[in-house]
Amino acid sequence: MSSSERLARALKKAKRLAGQTHIIRGNALERADREILVRTGWLQDIIRGWYMLVRPDVATGDTAAWYANFWDFIHLYLTDRFGENYCLSAESSLDCHTEKSTIPTQLIVMAHFGGGLTNLKHDLSLMVYVDEKNFPKRIVQKNKLN
Repeated sequence: MSSSERLARALKKAKRLAGQTHIIRGNALERADREILVRTGWLQDIIRGWYMLVRPDVATGDTAAWYANFWDFIHLYLTDRFGENYCLSAESSLDCHTEKSTIPTQLIVMAHFGGGLTNLKHDLSLMVYVDEKNFPKRIVQKNKLN
């Protein structure tokens, strides 16, 4: 199989895995497919184990693709990591409910376990803190986020 055929096959798999988003969990792709897509510029790292499917002519420092896919990544990452055991902080929840259009420099999330700070692309971060005492008893979803 030629390299262009391998690339076409890998792109087809990646698009199927990404579905309506452009976000792919790295372990969902076979290693060979992931490597060829990264090498040819079709996949960009978000954080370890998470990738964004982009056109290869998008410059690495270009923020448009990242900002367009930020909320999809947050939804998939938090659901993968915590299931339903998370919710956005009060401030972040208000921003979500009022449909504030700016991406926060730091998104704050409350969870039952696994606190920590995760640095994201373009100087953004995700801070997860554990607070079982104040965790809401009833979770409301808005835009696929708790």
